[in-house]
Amino acid sequence: MDLQIAGNATRGINANTNSPQDKCAAEYKSEPYMPIMLTLDKQGTIQECSNAAESLFSYKRRELVWQHISCLFPQLTEIQFILHDRLNPFLNYICHCDYIFESLNKHGDIIPCNLNIFLVEHEGNSDLRLIVRPINTAAS
Repeated sequence: MDLQIAGNATRGINANTNSPQDKCAAEYKSEPYMPIMLTLDKQGTIQECSNAAESLFSYKRRELVWQHISCLFPQLTEIQFILHDRLNPFLNYICHCDYIFESLNKHGDIIPCNLNIFLVEHEGNSDLRLIVRPINTAAS
């Protein structure tokens, strides 16, 4: 199933500097840079996450592991990550085009993000590595 672009390409992002997403992004950016990374299986289930992911999304690791990535990125609910043993080309394309994904933190706040996704192979297994780059909408 193809990713449905949910209209945020035509919808402006709120530039209110007091918005929850700006607060989350500002808090994250105030710390030394730590990459926000999630490791997913081929079906999109979170296998691991970085400390920075805990900080951005306000979840503990144990709350995220074994959850589908759609708990953080609802736009990825019905996406097939792997097609014919390769990364979904459409998903890969929109990630490289800096498409804005809307993530949800534990409190339900929307955090606009860009994503990079990679297929990582090790010891005969394949996992997906998702790198999350929050967008500070105050600077947009």
